[in-house]
Amino acid sequence: MSKKLAGVGAAALVSAAVLAPSSALAAEDETMFRVEVTNVSKETGTKVDTPQGAKPILLSPGAFAVYSGEDNPAFTVGAEATLPLGGEGLENIAEDGFPMQLAQQFEGAPMVSDSGTFADEQGPKKALEPGMSASFTVTASPGGKLTLATMFVPSNDAFYGPADGIELFDAGGEPISADVTDAIGTFDAGTEENQPFFGPATKPVQPHPDFGPVEESVVLPVEDVEGQPQVYPEVGQVINVTVMPVPAGGVPAGAGGAADDDAATTVAGVAALGGAALLAGMGIARRRAGTR
Repeated sequence: MSKKLAGVGAAALVSAAVLAPSSALAAEDETMFRVEVTNVSKETGTKVDTPQGAKPILLSPGAFAVYSGEDNPAFTVGAEATLPLGGEGLENIAEDGFPMQLAQQFEGAPMVSDSGTFADEQGPKKALEPGMSASFTVTASPGGKLTLATMFVPSNDAFYGPADGIELFDAGGEPISADVTDAIGTFDAGTEENQPFFGPATKPVQPHPDFGPVEESVVLPVEDVEGQPQVYPEVGQVINVTVMPVPAGGVPAGAGGAADDDAATTVAGVAALGGAALLAGMGIARRRAGTR
C-alpha cells in the first residue's frame, strides 16, 4: 500500500485525531517520523549533458521501508538486484521508475515493520521534477533503520538509496532530526547495459518499459561500474533527504506549523489524540507489520 503526506493544516490534523478509535494506540517506544525527499537540481543548477544538449534530472516515484537488523531489504551492494528479497522490484525502479513491486516485496519481508511508496504530492505516479518534494511518515522503534530507492532519470538503471540504511535513532535511543543526504548514494542496478544519458534505451526515451539490452551484473556505486559512459553529478546536487520526528500535536517542525523540538515525539503521544484518524486526515494509507 502506498502512503503520501498531503498538505494539511494543523487544525485539520487535530480535528482528525480526536475522532480516532482507541484501537489505534501504538506501542509506547515507537516514534513517528516525517521524511522529505527533494529534487534540488533546480536550486543547484544541475543538469546532465546529452547529445541533445543539457537536460533536467528527475527522481521517479520511490519505495521505502523501515527495517531492523543488518540486511537492507532494498538492495545489497555487490549482489544481484534481486537480493536480498528476491523479485524484480529494484529493477523496476532502477530501469523504469515504477515502485510498486518493491513496495510489495517489502510487505512480505520479516525484517520490515513499515513500508510504502512516495511521489510528487500532485499524484501517486508523478516524478519529482527539479524543485519538487515528496514527503511521507513512518513509525519506528529504537534500532529501526530507513531505506528507500528512487530512479535517477535519465538513465538505464541508476537509482538513489542508502546502502547501509539510515539509523532513525542515535546511540542513546533518541529519535534523530537531521539532513541524512550523506547516507544516500548513486547506484547502478546492474540489470541493463548503460548508454549515454538520453540513449535509446534510457528512460524517458525508451519506447516501452523493460526495454534495452540485459546486463547480468551486480549493484554497484555508479563510479565503480566498468566502462561507465555517463558522468553522474554529486548526490547532494540532485537529491536531499531529511528526517524529523512528528511531535504529539502531529505537525513536524518546519512542516507548516510551529512545533517544539522538545515536544513528545512517540507515536503513543500522537495516538493519544487518535492515531488512525490523524493519519487518515493526513491522506496516508499505511502498511505496518501485521496489518492490512
